[in-house]
Amino acid sequence: MMEQQLTKREVLIEKILHLNDTELKEVADLVEALHGSTNEEIRADEALWDSQFAVSQDQLAKLADEAIAEHHSGKTRPFAP
Repeated sequence: MMEQQLTKREVLIEKILHLNDTELKEVADLVEALHGSTNEEIRADEALWDSQFAVSQDQLAKLADEAIAEHHSGKTRPFAP
């Protein structure tokens, strides 16, 4: 029977799942230091994003309506990556 090869992400997740609380805190601190954002900064960024997104709902709805109209009029084509 052939054993399935784990991806790097799956291996990392397996390792993280087996960390004790102290090791997990060390990893979290390291990630925070490397990333340069504190939880407070992340919450502030999320609040800013939420407020900007809320304000833009009318614009987004208008753009969506325009896109649907273009699609129905045959001005679009399938996306081929």
